[in-house]
Amino acid sequence: MSLQTDGTPMPTPQEIEEANARQKRYEDALKELRSQRNTLIDATDKYTMPDFPMNDEKRRKWYHYRQHLRDLPSMTSPDLDEDGNLVVEWPDEPTN
Repeated sequence: MSLQTDGTPMPTPQEIEEANARQKRYEDALKELRSQRNTLIDATDKYTMPDFPMNDEKRRKWYHYRQHLRDLPSMTSPDLDEDGNLVVEWPDEPTN
C-alpha cells in the first residue's frame, strides 16, 4: 500500500474515478442550475421596472425572490437524478 507524505493511504484508482465522477456530476448540476435560474430571472425582469403597475410591497417581494435566485448557487448543493434532471429546491414566486 502506498502512503501519502502525511501517512494516509493513497486513494485507489477506483476511488479516484468515483471522486472525479461525483465532481463532474456536481459541475453539470451547477451549470444546469445557473441556466434554469437565469431563465427565471429573465422572465421576471418586468417586475423590477418602475413603470410596471404594482405596489411597492409586491415589488419588494419580487426583488427578494430574484435575489434568492441569484444567491441559489452558493446556498445549495444541486444534484442530478438518474435521468439527468436537476434536483434543487427553488424559491416560491411571489403571488399576486
